[in-house]
Amino acid sequence: SSSSSPSSSSSKFSLPKMRKEVVVGLEIHLQLTRLKAKLFSPARNFGEVHTVHAFDRAEPGTLPSPVNERAVACAVKLGVALNAKCERVSEFDRKHYFYGDLPHGYQITQHRKPILTGGRINDGVRVERVQLEMDTGKTSTSTVSSDDGGTQTTKKTVTNVDLSRAGSTLLEIVTRPDIRSEEQAVETVSDVIQMARYLEISDANMEDGSIRVDVNVSVRNGRKNEGESFDDDDNDDFRNVNADSSERTEIKNLNSLRSIRNAIKYEKERHGRYLDGIAGAEKVERETRSWDEKLNRTIVLRSKESLLDYRFMKEPDVLPIVLTDEEIERAKNSVGEMPKVAFERLKNLGISEEHAKFLSLHPSSVKYFDDIVSLCLDASMFSSSLSNEDAKSIANFVCVEIVGALREAGVSTKGKPPFQGIESKTNLHPERVRDVLKSLKVDKTISGRMAKDVLKVLARNDTRSINEIIEQDLGGSLISSQENGDGAQNEAATDKDSQSLDAMCQSVVEDLVDEREAMRKNPKVFGAFVGEVMKRTRGRADPKQVSATLRKLLDEY
Repeated sequence: SSSSSPSSSSSKFSLPKMRKEVVVGLEIHLQLTRLKAKLFSPARNFGEVHTVHAFDRAEPGTLPSPVNERAVACAVKLGVALNAKCERVSEFDRKHYFYGDLPHGYQITQHRKPILTGGRINDGVRVERVQLEMDTGKTSTSTVSSDDGGTQTTKKTVTNVDLSRAGSTLLEIVTRPDIRSEEQAVETVSDVIQMARYLEISDANMEDGSIRVDVNVSVRNGRKNEGESFDDDDNDDFRNVNADSSERTEIKNLNSLRSIRNAIKYEKERHGRYLDGIAGAEKVERETRSWDEKLNRTIVLRSKESLLDYRFMKEPDVLPIVLTDEEIERAKNSVGEMPKVAFERLKNLGISEEHAKFLSLHPSSVKYFDDIVSLCLDASMFSSSLSNEDAKSIANFVCVEIVGALREAGVSTKGKPPFQGIESKTNLHPERVRDVLKSLKVDKTISGRMAKDVLKVLARNDTRSINEIIEQDLGGSLISSQENGDGAQNEAATDKDSQSLDAMCQSVVEDLVDEREAMRKNPKVFGAFVGEVMKRTRGRADPKQVSATLRKLLDEY
């Protein structure tokens, strides 16, 4: 018989492969840490000394001060950077809910008429709105032991409320649900962090809580072939829930990029299992959840039945914000170079993509590099103008050698901009770095290895001159030969240096008898001769000159 097998029949008539796509929107809460006062009170905003005004504590009879004008200016600057529409008139509302860290019983925010609408964070993510709002306090829990006077000791959980940040200014950036992966979400938040730092409106440190993120996640099915994209117009927001998509889940208060990545990945898999109808899969409902770092999963905070009704109402005690053309124009003029522009400029100088990305992560890093380059140009250290090789060399010196010296000296750079406040922590300010580079590249009084040693000393905040460090810590300047490695005459070399280096090389060649014999069979043994000379000179010899001298001597054997 010629009947087809089940396997061949199924392969011939198989349905298109079902794929899933995650749909993510972000609510990014950015604290304006550069402000001296809070949004509606004169209390100190941030720093070592925190103050809490009577209004921030919701004392009876207290009223908000007029809105902080600097906060409005910061919001407009962000609007310019996002290419958003700065609304000429925006208003405040009361968002009612009850929690221990919200003394008023409501939050002053901009629900109906936000200060900014539209715009983009990057090419793939649109902004829906940006609103000014008043921050809450901070709630934490701790376990305390109590003694009843006898032999029994009981433990209980105590909730603590810190109102230091209550009333501080937040900018809430609400994106459209354009994000399609956890990596894109992390990239988007990173872009906002960079933007805030370049605009100098916030430190944007997730570790300190000055930027916090809520994530909205849904997953949708589609009978699409591999390589075929979903039509974004089919499901442009979270309202289009049907049999092929899951209910939206909100994950609150994520305070690290790792948490954002892991929470979205977990929810994507949880929603996917439910849509596939896998036995035992957790039902996906409209709910608010939090991320548990220890359990590596999300946990329910509020279900659909207990979702809050915020009962928004117009704030009666705060006047609307009215923006003028002059204020918007002033904000436009105050916005300088932004991260992506800085990255491209650095790359165009000839710097590697890796180093350009590292430097453009924070404005202080770009400024540090630019200041060093400017000082080198002023000192006429380059033949005419800055060449690609010069820029690449300085970038490598900054990104590799100086960062390495900072780490070795115990100056913490992990998770922080490495060059922010470097002048107060070390003696590696741009002028000193220029002097080290001049000694290395122009005067040729030190080698690359010696330059590293000088940087390590400066990283420990040593105030001596470069020459004093060379003489006292390194045993003197570079020992040079009369000939450079390329055979040209070295004008910086003294007769004493030349005789000393030649004699040192001669001595090494004579002493390493076994290596001389081994080199006849294995040319790589030559490195042992160079290493021995560098060891005896304590790194004060130029490896290129040492190599040239050694080869000349070994050829005579």
